[in-house]
Amino acid sequence: GIPLVAKLGQGGMGAVYYGIHPRLRLEVAVKVLPFHLASQQPGLVERFFREAQIAAKVQSPNLVNVKDVNEDTGLFYLVMEYVHGASAGSYLKQLKAAGRPGLPEAEALDICIAATQGLLAAHSEGVVHRDIKPDNIMIPRSKDGAALLFGAAKLADLGLARGEDTAQSLTGQHAALGTPGYMAPEQADDARKAGRPADVFSMGAALYALLSGKPPFGGESLMQIFFSTATKPHAPIQTHRPEASAATAALLDRCLAKHPAERPADAAVLLDELRACRKGLAALSGSGFQPTLVN
Repeated sequence: GIPLVAKLGQGGMGAVYYGIHPRLRLEVAVKVLPFHLASQQPGLVERFFREAQIAAKVQSPNLVNVKDVNEDTGLFYLVMEYVHGASAGSYLKQLKAAGRPGLPEAEALDICIAATQGLLAAHSEGVVHRDIKPDNIMIPRSKDGAALLFGAAKLADLGLARGEDTAQSLTGQHAALGTPGYMAPEQADDARKAGRPADVFSMGAALYALLSGKPPFGGESLMQIFFSTATKPHAPIQTHRPEASAATAALLDRCLAKHPAERPADAAVLLDELRACRKGLAALSGSGFQPTLVN
């Protein structure tokens, strides 16, 4: 087994812990499938393994990679790379606590460009993520810990993803919905309908949240959030950030279109468009655009 040192977070599929892999001497993040879920839903364990295999075959410097899936005295767990840094969601919370509405546009674009590179690796393997949000994007720190490396961000939680050819997700019918406010209308309607354009919607919603401080669709209850996602237009990003570039605003409007066919088709198309927005921003500010290279 892997000694679990500290709890990092809690999600619908169980808790994530920080641990040290005894043989590899590596820091790892370990997601544990709770006993009660495993015993209530016998098919869940098989799906847990199958989907870990899906996640493990998708490799990218911009994905939190899955290293192992295992069982120890009835406890099933997924071993993932541990990222020294912060989630985009926690970084956004820090900025809001300091009275800032959201991230500078260049930082927000750099984070989403990097995360979309990870998503492209998944889409290329026929894997749909289905739960993209700021909390599922990790931003590593520089070696000295002084700076966050926005251009090296990694998309996390591919363990909740599914292959496009498998109708069932390991999270079951209920939790497979993803996260309200970031979820495409067709996904909220039926999780099995979530294809690549649903991931594009969620990445757009994540970029919107990084800029505005909140997801594009809200409400007092789940029903209200789903209703506004399906029927109401989002507030244009300039209502929250008047200085946002016209190109980014237009891309957000297309990503958040109600109909999948009206959005950029997949991660490859979205990546090109995000990079164009970033280049335009660099030209506007008169600074040379320096992409962050990730080896």
